[in-house]
Amino acid sequence: MNQSHHSLRRMTRHENRLKEWIESRYAVGSVDRCEQHQVGFINNIYRVESTGGQYALTEFLHKSSSEVMIRANVVLKLKNLPVASPVASVEGKYVEEFKNHPVWLCPWLEGASPEDREDGSGNMSAEQRSEAVRAFKDLHGQLRAIVDKNDDLDVGSFATPNLPETE
Repeated sequence: MNQSHHSLRRMTRHENRLKEWIESRYAVGSVDRCEQHQVGFINNIYRVESTGGQYALTEFLHKSSSEVMIRANVVLKLKNLPVASPVASVEGKYVEEFKNHPVWLCPWLEGASPEDREDGSGNMSAEQRSEAVRAFKDLHGQLRAIVDKNDDLDVGSFATPNLPETE
């Protein structure tokens, strides 16, 4: 397996406990690394490297398990959209709990976080972050309504309406 530049850092006690917990809950093989990738004000994200592949574990800091399960149901029902869907645990659960926080494990998708962009365009001020949180405040209520009404969510059904052609 490729060793990332992050692998030179020693895992914290919390990361070590999380590593052991993941091995006991998911069929991902032996976990070589479990490293906090992104500290957030809403979620913490950990990069997990195992013999079974690379994963992202999201620890939801301010959501209940039922709210996260609603989100998982939406992601699992999406069709024709390349998104990382949560992986079922050995018990068949898509949302588990670790230290009283709901978590899910998804395949790792390569990319750059906003902070990694050379032009810094992704950096948000505290005010912008607060505005984003307010904008998404009722997201789970809206998602619950969508999930309750649909068995499968085809992204094509969310396409923009036909606009008049311009010359």
